[in-house]
Amino acid sequence: MISVMKVCPQCRKVSYINKITRRSKCKHCGFLLHIWTEKRAYPRIAGRYRSTIITGDNLFDGQCVDISYDGFRIAYKGIALDKGTLLEIEVDELNTRGKVEVIWSRQDSPHTAHIGVKII
Repeated sequence: MISVMKVCPQCRKVSYINKITRRSKCKHCGFLLHIWTEKRAYPRIAGRYRSTIITGDNLFDGQCVDISYDGFRIAYKGIALDKGTLLEIEVDELNTRGKVEVIWSRQDSPHTAHIGVKII
């Protein structure tokens, strides 16, 4: 079996993924790990920055979990937003505020979601 070493994002321990099936469960916590081909134009920088998601009159507290030249990934409590939704994002610790478009959205649990946004 040909394997690839991967750090589990859930428990932060090293596991190995079968390179042929391209997925495997973390042997420590059971989190499903994947291998994917990077399609992003710019590299991501991991971080944990408090953020505010502004949709019309609604404000959601979130956490910016990675940043790139042209976008962010943000975790927040709430329901997944529709792809194409236009928002305003404020990341205080980075002194940044601007308009973004939701490129992808994922409901992680009944109470939490992630969005990937592109700066417009």
